[in-house]
Amino acid sequence: MVEHRSACNMAEDLRRTYQLGPDSRVLQFASCGFDASLFDFMLALSSGGQLCLAPPSASLPGAELAEFMRRERITAAGLTPTAWASLPATDLPDLTTIKSGGEPLPSSLIERWGENRRIFNSYGPTETTVYCIRTEVKANGKKPPIGRPAINTKAYILDRYGAPVPVGAAGELYISGVGLARGYLNRDELTRELFRPNPFDDEPQSRLYRTGDQARYRSDGTIEFLGRKDEQVKIRGMRVELAEIEQCLMEHENVTACCVTLKDYPNENTKLTAYVVGRGVSSGNADDLRAFMRALLPSHMIPSQFVFLPQLPTNHSGKIDRRALPEPRRNSRPNAPVLPKIRLETELADIWKDVLMLDSVGAEDNFFEIGGDSSLLSRFRRSSTHA
Repeated sequence: MVEHRSACNMAEDLRRTYQLGPDSRVLQFASCGFDASLFDFMLALSSGGQLCLAPPSASLPGAELAEFMRRERITAAGLTPTAWASLPATDLPDLTTIKSGGEPLPSSLIERWGENRRIFNSYGPTETTVYCIRTEVKANGKKPPIGRPAINTKAYILDRYGAPVPVGAAGELYISGVGLARGYLNRDELTRELFRPNPFDDEPQSRLYRTGDQARYRSDGTIEFLGRKDEQVKIRGMRVELAEIEQCLMEHENVTACCVTLKDYPNENTKLTAYVVGRGVSSGNADDLRAFMRALLPSHMIPSQFVFLPQLPTNHSGKIDRRALPEPRRNSRPNAPVLPKIRLETELADIWKDVLMLDSVGAEDNFFEIGGDSSLLSRFRRSSTHA
């Protein structure tokens, strides 16, 4: 239940932040049933600009949307990083203002789209009226922050006891201010759980909204998004943030979009699986990507399998549709392996192909470097005993 004053507050923040004028042509991409549509039309109307409604044929990211933006000479647009990754940066010369939200923004997209354009990163759940934190970002090769709170908004990063954490420490992100919704319609228990009295404000009606997101304050006062608390997974007994793995993958110069999930495989093993979209990347690049990530992440955070796609599936809001990701197939190797020469090598290679879901294994391969991990050793022992 979002109040009118919250929407008005957002409109004023848009006017101050983006500083558009009456000559602006703003893309209306989000469906009116989705809260992001408020961003689109308020960005245009608060500046006196023109709102350009995308037709149904351009309602999904891709070539038809790019053609519509080019034909209508769109100057400002707000999309998810996944949607931006599907569009040609060089073919939209009129586009001067870009807003990214809904998903973490990789630095590679800032590099790709940043020339002669202003790029804004934003964050916010629907409960805070579309967004509540934003900043303009520049290409510097580093992970961009989500920014600072919007006007009449405060952000708190708290530990599990509800106390503020120091700068640089991770905690859960809470939001207070004019943008908070009243709560959830006919769901009083959930409203009480997530909308709480604000102990840091003397105003008796002040509340905190518990986002469920992990974040930390940087030394310059901006906030860095670290991922969802409920997107933590356990690999080999250690907690892993899927968003951190995705961010690392996006730092590779040839990767334009990715998604990392935890997949259960027919052999009853659970593996980190990375779905990758990029320029000139294919199944033959799995070892290259794995080597790139190994220099940045501990071994338990390296995906066991890479699936290469022409583009990631998205829903109507432009976000990655994880349920539509295809089931992984057997991995392919970039180069022909050294063939086994003796019977024992052949038997071991056949077992490794089954355990690691590879189409080929060579006599000089390293079990851990081609996707193996300690959790697979029990399966390997059962297979080798049977052989």
